[in-house]
Amino acid sequence: MKQKILTQAIIIVASFVTTNLCAQVKIGDSTPPVAGALLELSEGSTTTKGLGMPRVELTNLEPGTPSELAKSIGNTTESYDLSDHIGLIVYNIKEKQCPHTDAINTGLYIWNGEKWSILGKEKPEIPVASSNESEWGTKVLRHVAKPGIYEEFISADFSTAGRWMITNLSAKDFDGISHSSGRSLSGPNANSSMACDVAYWCYPKESGIVTPGESPSIEYLANPYLGYLYTWDAATAGKGGIDGIGSIANEGGIIHAQVQGICPSGWHLPSDYEWTELENEIIRNTTKYANVTTNIDPGDDSEVLNQDNYTVNWRGTTHGQAIQDFCDPIIRASEGFSKIPSEGGFNLLAPGMASYGSVINFGGTGIYWTSSSSTYNVGNAWYRSIQNIMNGVYRHNAGTVNFLFSVRCKKD
Repeated sequence: MKQKILTQAIIIVASFVTTNLCAQVKIGDSTPPVAGALLELSEGSTTTKGLGMPRVELTNLEPGTPSELAKSIGNTTESYDLSDHIGLIVYNIKEKQCPHTDAINTGLYIWNGEKWSILGKEKPEIPVASSNESEWGTKVLRHVAKPGIYEEFISADFSTAGRWMITNLSAKDFDGISHSSGRSLSGPNANSSMACDVAYWCYPKESGIVTPGESPSIEYLANPYLGYLYTWDAATAGKGGIDGIGSIANEGGIIHAQVQGICPSGWHLPSDYEWTELENEIIRNTTKYANVTTNIDPGDDSEVLNQDNYTVNWRGTTHGQAIQDFCDPIIRASEGFSKIPSEGGFNLLAPGMASYGSVINFGGTGIYWTSSSSTYNVGNAWYRSIQNIMNGVYRHNAGTVNFLFSVRCKKD
């Protein structure tokens, strides 16, 4: 009889608990939950503990299939229906900042049916540049693509050195100007004939032959801010004349006429002089542009670089690291520590170079054209480079104009 009564009591209690679980539940004290809560946690009038959400390592913010959704939080054996799991909340414990276009921060994320969105922390958004340039000030700005001409780019202010692109240029046509010798910009083409009088461009990629007209490389699609590679004839819109090498003077370390070249209207290909100005700005004010605690120059200009037309080779101590994107795959003794784009770092990249029909040194070097011609030899121009295991910046006047290098533009 006692066993029967106990069984009945258990059934009644179980029924009562089940009924309440299907309605509203309060855990922690005996008072009823607030009207709008299905679940309320409490320790009484003062609560000293919180709700610990599931800890995961998010690997993909935009999974497109049920299996990808499960895998994005570490489950490799199951599938999660995208719609059924709208509202799922997790806490990501592993930060992933590279590439910048797909950064994952630590914190609470909610699944909205299309992507994981972070809660309580705004992802740094770079504002779009206004058509009214007087409103730009010192802001980091995003410049929208001009269809058929150039792709989106980001720019930042570098004080007396001016406003520069902090992503590499991707342009397939001249903007509002024509090539001085009437040539059209053509690509993808890595100049297998090594001609000087060709306005070619190509996509950066792991070492390999470039097939003229080929589709965008996997590496470029993964990070469009790598930009394209250009011959000097393309970068300058024909500064070398009809043969690509004519009317050349030594323009290292001097102020000379601006060259728009492949840059958007209102921008220009920076000169050797302007590159040195930029380097010195970062050397003097390193903490402003890089994740370091002291400036390279102590304040007496003992570390600044000279403006001349003859000094070549590696210059500076560590400003090559200060301007290098820390997400870049370049192999070096110590990774770059430029601030991220939204914080105004220069974020120099290493997409390699192209010549003889192939791209080489992807991730091992970044070489950037200046608009300054050189008399080092026939068909040379000044350039800047970051390379393997070196912490300075390479300056030289022997950039062969039929090679394909990267381009950063400066605002007029």
